[in-house]
Amino acid sequence: MKSMNEILKISKQFKTQQEFADHIGISQSSVSQWLSTKKPKRPSIEHTKLLESLFNVPREKIRPDIFGN
Repeated sequence: MKSMNEILKISKQFKTQQEFADHIGISQSSVSQWLSTKKPKRPSIEHTKLLESLFNVPREKIRPDIFGN
């Protein structure tokens, strides 16, 4: 899944999933679900916009199913 690759790139800026979660104000379990290789959960529209603004990753790359052309 393309969006998972973008979230994985962002998450590597942090030492732990908890640090990433704390930085964006969500639970560690949400980050874990985003990064799951078995059944990943996609970020909400609000979280996608937050990730875009904080990490300068276009929302189209995070959620192409919603924001793609």
